[in-house]
Amino acid sequence: MHQLSMPLPPPGARANEVDLVAAEWRQYSQNGEDGVLAAVSLEEESRELEEAKRAIQEQKLIGRAKLVVMEQFGLSENNAYRRLQKQAMSENTTIAAIAAKIVNITTKTTAQR
Repeated sequence: MHQLSMPLPPPGARANEVDLVAAEWRQYSQNGEDGVLAAVSLEEESRELEEAKRAIQEQKLIGRAKLVVMEQFGLSENNAYRRLQKQAMSENTTIAAIAAKIVNITTKTTAQR
């Protein structure tokens, strides 16, 4: 839970000063909570957007790696994906990491030609 800070009325404050501080506190508290909730929501949405962008990039990378494997070994798309999957399992890593290695090697090999 987020803490909001608002000054308390000074000791010996008159009733109208206490009422004024109480009114300010109510408004601050209400706006503060809304502001905190909005900031948390914005931060969460930003994180979700970054996650979605990362997932799309990984899928593109995996797609490129599948094409390389299909061409190199004459495999169907499903079998190429299964080969990526098996390699990822044997190296205890993600399919995206294996795909990145394949694409990087292919890119370097193509650049050297």
